[in-house]
Amino acid sequence: MTSITIKDLAKKAGVSIGTVDRVLHGRGRFSAKTEKKIKSLVEKLGYQANVFGRHLSMRRSFCFQVLVPKRSQDSGYWEQVAQGAQKAGQELAAHKVSVEFSEYDRYSQRSFERATIHPPSGEIDGLVIAPVNPDRVGAYLRSVASPLPYVFIDSTLPEFSPVSFIGQDAFQSGVLAGKLFSMTIHEPGTIAIIAVHPRDCNISERVRGCRTSLDAFGRLRSVMYSHDGEALTEEACSRMVRKIRNENGDLRGIFVTNVAGHLIAGQLKQCPQPVRLIGYDAVGPNLPYLEDGTIDFVISQGPSSQGYQAIYCLYRHVVLKKKCSGIIAMPLDIVTKENLHYVRN
Repeated sequence: MTSITIKDLAKKAGVSIGTVDRVLHGRGRFSAKTEKKIKSLVEKLGYQANVFGRHLSMRRSFCFQVLVPKRSQDSGYWEQVAQGAQKAGQELAAHKVSVEFSEYDRYSQRSFERATIHPPSGEIDGLVIAPVNPDRVGAYLRSVASPLPYVFIDSTLPEFSPVSFIGQDAFQSGVLAGKLFSMTIHEPGTIAIIAVHPRDCNISERVRGCRTSLDAFGRLRSVMYSHDGEALTEEACSRMVRKIRNENGDLRGIFVTNVAGHLIAGQLKQCPQPVRLIGYDAVGPNLPYLEDGTIDFVISQGPSSQGYQAIYCLYRHVVLKKKCSGIIAMPLDIVTKENLHYVRN
């Protein structure tokens, strides 16, 4: 089927191409009668504007900012996010799209403020942001004077309306963790849930999902231990694991609600009885513990894919003026030592 062009519309309406262009884009002068006639033809003939071609002819460039914690933080998780966004930027460079990165120390308010007050280019057309610090991110988004399009990755804030949220259903990932424990542990006992940054929306939902799942099976009880306010260290994990073991003689498993499973795994080497360990993501530090079986499962969030899809989502919304899905759900991929080397982040 031959597509309808703006020239075809002009010919059928008996007007100039310039008049059709003014009506379609709502600029300049034209009569109500002419507007009605052209819009009727648009609907009847199924005309669709070539937004991509118009974008190229405008010779305008677009810049999207990725605002995330330092790539080295959270065991290299954000490095994978950045790699995905960078790949998308390279693919879209020919379409006059550039991607810039603003990183901050997630434990420093001043670092976050510097990253948001002084974007590298000075002006951006869209934002990819991970609301891992709900209060800071919420305050920043409320302060943005213009309606800057933004995409949430990794986690979301229920009171905000991003162009799209790209990430997992956090509650269901917690349910999955609970089911994995219940399927692989056959005697009654305790599952310790280590909630790292429990105020983050996705972390609290993972905790809720895991507890809901364990309660449904009924054989295993859950207890929660929280860590917040500073980076999780080996020393802090050592203290926490000792506390968990001392307080739970029937300890059967530990659920780490973020990528820090390797820090807990290192402490379990000294544990006399087997303890199932479930965490998140096949980041570098987790790999040796997955390979030797100390970490039984990680639930991959596809951080690279999140970064990649976020840039394309902004491209569709800002440049092509097309609607994006409000939620792009990442799959709940289970990674074990058996499939580790076949998993793509």
